[in-house]
Amino acid sequence: MVNIMDREIWQQLLSLESRDITEQWFQKLHGRKLSARRANEINAASRQAREYYKNAQNADNAVRPLLTYYGV
Repeated sequence: MVNIMDREIWQQLLSLESRDITEQWFQKLHGRKLSARRANEINAASRQAREYYKNAQNADNAVRPLLTYYGV
């Protein structure tokens, strides 16, 4: 079961799957525009991390640490 704080963190991380939000965050943090190519790379990495974590929850104990590690 995911606690409330974890849900809030995941909601923020899931927003990195949106190119528009990723570009807005980057602009706010760095004061410059993020290239479309780099935004797409960040979006793809975020989706992959989510899938690793999702699959780790249901995985056997032998592979769970590996999936969690690659999710980071």
